Formats: sequence, C-alpha cells, structure tokens
Amino acid sequence: MSFPHVVDMTYQEAFAQGTTKKHPLGTVGMTPDGSKYRYCKAGAAIAKNWGCINANRHLSACTGESAEAALSGAIAVGDTEFTFLDTSTIAADYYADGYVVTLQTPFELHRIKSSTAGAGTSVTCTLADGDAFATADADGNTVNVYPSPWGNVKLGGAAAADQEGFVCVPKMAITSGNYFWGLVNGPCWLTVYGTWPLAAARDIQVAFWQDGSIMPVDECYYAQKSNQLAGHVIVSGNYGDCLIMLQIE
Repeated sequence: MSFPHVVDMTYQEAFAQGTTKKHPLGTVGMTPDGSKYRYCKAGAAIAKNWGCINANRHLSACTGESAEAALSGAIAVGDTEFTFLDTSTIAADYYADGYVVTLQTPFELHRIKSSTAGAGTSVTCTLADGDAFATADADGNTVNVYPSPWGNVKLGGAAAADQEGFVCVPKMAITSGNYFWGLVNGPCWLTVYGTWPLAAARDIQVAFWQDGSIMPVDECYYAQKSNQLAGHVIVSGNYGDCLIMLQIE
C-alpha cells in the first residue's frame, strides 16, 4: 500500500470509522474547507472529542524511551531494508507506517512500510516505496525505531500525556481498535476549562491539558502539566464553549 500525498475527503468521511484499514497510518486527508486530518487507529475507546495522544511508547526489550536498538547486520548505501535486535514477540507489521532514525553522521529519518514478526531475536523492516538509505551504517550501530505515532491513539491521562504528544482531535466517540480520521488543523469546537476565552484581555491562545481538554495557555503552562499549544480562539460562547482554530500541525 503506497503512501498518498493527500486524500480528498468529504465532510461525511470525517465522521466515519471502521475495523478495516483503508489507508496507511498518518495519511493526510483534507475536507473541502481545508481542514487537515491524519488517518489513525484507536488504541482504546475514545469517548470525547478531546485531544488524543500517541500512546506508542518505547519497546519493552530495547534500551531507553526512544526505542534504541542495535542493528543486526550492516546497512549499505541503497539498501531498502534493515534488521535490528528485538527480544520482544510482536506481530508482523507492528512497525508499519512508523519511522527509523539511523544515528551515524549524518542522521537519517525514513518511513517504514512493513516489518516482519518478532520471535524474540530480531525484526526486519522495509522502507517506504521509493526510499533507500543514503549512508552506510555498521553492524551493531544504534538505530531508533518508532511505531506509527497514529497507530495507538488514546485520550490523555495523569501520566501518559506528560510523556507523549497530542496527535489529533476526533470529531466523535471512537470504538477501540477502529480506524478513523483525526483532526489536526482547522476549526474545532471544544469547551475551554479554567478562565473562559476572552474573559480576560488577550486571553486567546489555548493549550492541551494533560487529559486532552484545553485551557488558556498561561494557566496550562504555569501548572506544568502540558506545554503543547492547541490553537487559538475564533469565537467564544457562554460557559467556556468556543470554536478554536486547532493547530496541532
């Protein structure tokens, strides 16, 4: 399955979800009004149209939070595959639509098309169609391997939102395991908590709170729970309800 540049969506598709994967994870979609979406998979039930995080953290059998692992075999210039040591047991295509970073000089970032099943020793990944490594890398050197940021999307919580970034806002409740289009840029209706937008002069910018709700940036930043900008207020209503311009990307 190739990675399209942009999928033209209807307004109705922004509210569609299902168990069948129709696009690579992270595919960009746009509705006629210019709103931008990413194709996602829910890692748990999503009950609200709040900000959702990338819940794909580091690998259990690799070193550190950045999914560091050692190459099992050298990479040559022009190679389209690489193998790394991984003692975990994972299904085939666990890393599909994710990314690899080689840490030799210069660093290289490549998108992963597919991966073999992990049987407790190593995993082989194939790069996206048309891509190849531009620099050789030696056997045993470190690479960082990341599952798709849009492949395990969940609502934030007390701890997880402090560790990974918000990647989208669904426009409806999503069933666990379903694929859906998550809004990343465009008009978005949400309730702002804390001080209502425009209740104070110049209170326009809003940021994500750790659970995915949004608050004015000064209140959110000072509490040191999340520093990720959500966007700015377009129109503010009563009780904190407002239309914001979502600006995740």
